[in-house]
Amino acid sequence: MQGIAPTAARALLAQGSRPDALEHLRAFASTGEAWDEPTWRWLFEEIGDSRLPIINYSGGTETGGGILVSYPFLPSEPSSFNGPLPGMDVAVFDQAGEPVEGAVGELVVRNTWPGMTHAFWRDRDRYLETYWSRWANVWKHGDLASIDREGDWRIHGRSDDTIKVSGRRVGPAELEAALLRDRRISEAAVIGVPDEARGQRIVAFAVLREHPADPAEIESAAIHNVGRSFAPTLHLVDSLPKTKNGKLMRRAMRAKYLGTPAGDLSSLDPATPLEAIPIQGENDDPPLRPAISS
Repeated sequence: MQGIAPTAARALLAQGSRPDALEHLRAFASTGEAWDEPTWRWLFEEIGDSRLPIINYSGGTETGGGILVSYPFLPSEPSSFNGPLPGMDVAVFDQAGEPVEGAVGELVVRNTWPGMTHAFWRDRDRYLETYWSRWANVWKHGDLASIDREGDWRIHGRSDDTIKVSGRRVGPAELEAALLRDRRISEAAVIGVPDEARGQRIVAFAVLREHPADPAEIESAAIHNVGRSFAPTLHLVDSLPKTKNGKLMRRAMRAKYLGTPAGDLSSLDPATPLEAIPIQGENDDPPLRPAISS
């Protein structure tokens, strides 16, 4: 089995690399962040020759184990999970605390389990406030998730990254996955910024596989893939700030773009500096703005 993070797979795809010596592999394993479907399909179909399953596994430091998994012996949709791990009473809750299917909501666990954390070190009150205060006797993970009517689960990123445009909530990972359908884009990150008319508007940062590219074509494809309701202000950048284990630092990107304090950056990978992100209104090159009215 070969472990691989989605970020690493996207980097290999962008470079046109193909790993060698795969004949002895039986599966890929992945955890830590959400997959986008184009990269998942590349790994499964082109690298794994449509025979090596991708065992997608999601848990968290604070869980002492996993919550969702894609069992290799069951059918699984791209970039999804086909069920909870044994012993986990998992659901997706809407804002009212009711279980939902076919909609994005909060990933929750409705019971305790052997590997769960009991407290933060010397700060039990903060632990209870973070995970147990939203709904009575329900543990809130902090990720957005959904279950479709076929029983496939998906994770859509952190709920505190949720973007609300004209009353409609969307997770940044959903929009990033849509942008990555354009094979000219190797990486994408999406943030929400204040907007007087719509509450928030969407700003996207994208890294291209090759230069140059026609900005108008990139913009048109982005609007088509994301949808007109969520059409972003698009900036083309050289790199995206990530943590040392490859996760996008959307909080830091948002702070840099808005010109506010970025806070603790100790986890920032020096190879992906925050300086790559422009400051709103101060970049020399104009962004690719959606050619539609809001």
